[in-house]
Amino acid sequence: METESDTPNETGQAPETELGARLTRARDEQELSLEKAAASLKVDVAVLNNLETENFDALGAPVFVRGHLRKYARILNLPEQELLDAYELKVGDTKTDFSHPILREAVGISRHRRKFSFGLIFLVILLVVVQGAAVWWWFQIREMDVLHDTQLAKRSQSQGVVQEGGGTVSLALPSANVNEESTEVSAPVTPPPESEAQAESAEQSATTEPEPKPEPLPVQVEESAPVVIPEASAPEEPVGPQVLLVLTFEEDSWAEIHDGNRKRVLYGLFRSGTRRELNVPAPVSIYLGHVQGVTLSVDGEVFAIPASQRTGNTARFIVDPSL
Repeated sequence: METESDTPNETGQAPETELGARLTRARDEQELSLEKAAASLKVDVAVLNNLETENFDALGAPVFVRGHLRKYARILNLPEQELLDAYELKVGDTKTDFSHPILREAVGISRHRRKFSFGLIFLVILLVVVQGAAVWWWFQIREMDVLHDTQLAKRSQSQGVVQEGGGTVSLALPSANVNEESTEVSAPVTPPPESEAQAESAEQSATTEPEPKPEPLPVQVEESAPVVIPEASAPEEPVGPQVLLVLTFEEDSWAEIHDGNRKRVLYGLFRSGTRRELNVPAPVSIYLGHVQGVTLSVDGEVFAIPASQRTGNTARFIVDPSL
């Protein structure tokens, strides 16, 4: 009784069950020796011998085995794909089958972890950027305050200390000059004798009773009036004249404005098309986050922001018409 493996196929030939035997049979039918076939393929005889004996490990990686099978199939007039399929059945499919539920779940977990790691990295970068922006803004505010204080100090020095009744007060003490008068003591003066009789009488009077000497006059010293130093009133922080500011925001920009009393009169992010009018005392400290998108006019005239007060796209400057 014939088995199913021994039953002839439609072509009348028994199906080949071994890859190596099929290669050897085809080579023998063409009456080719291993040496002639190897010379035709320009390979070593051992390569074809390993293919026919199915010693695929000696040929290296599977990609090299497939290449040798294709070349060998061409000279033996055998279908390449059938030989490759037989090789895959022999060594096993190297491709991973992801149809299994466990493998799909493992792949899904790996992708989820990769997405989570990317999200965490993005969150860390965002936090660093926000923190850096906060530190930069804090330094900008400090620099604006220092600039405002410096401007007020210069203005105070230029105007001097103002007295309540008008005029300036000098704090230098006046020198106290005390004039001491010299003491003059009048000595007795003896008039010349007019006659001999008078001389004799004078001598007699001198011999009889000595005349008392006049007492010296007391020294009178004029005392100068006490020096009175006027008390200077405490200087008040000067405030300049009122100025009319008009800000026209042609693009979105951040703005912050302090008036001469160091009071913040404008603060925030203003959208394109916004217009703000302020009537505040000078000097006015102004900060603009997007200077190219803002037009500023002072008392009806367009104010040109100095280039020295710009830093990139931002600007910090003082508006004081009295300077």
